[in-house]
Amino acid sequence: MGMDVSGMVSLITDPGDMIVFAHRTYHAAYPNQTDRIRLSCGLNFRPRKEWIDAPWPLPESAKTFVSSLPQRLQPLVENYTGVDFSWRRESMMG
Repeated sequence: MGMDVSGMVSLITDPGDMIVFAHRTYHAAYPNQTDRIRLSCGLNFRPRKEWIDAPWPLPESAKTFVSSLPQRLQPLVENYTGVDFSWRRESMMG
């Protein structure tokens, strides 16, 4: 299929499928051969000392999520950048 790497395992997926792997996993994607936009999203866990200066405001859904957590869990969401659930794959795909 055009990618020849010793030990490689191809994952053939359907649109909308999610693949999760560790950050050090070598990975690639086949070229997009459609006229539709292909999206990806990266999520990560990081040490608290690494601060992200997000250029977007914290969505109301994220503020609600953070404020609903018990006090003992509040340190886990310090500098949370949020997820905007109004951003949908379908709206980008046309």
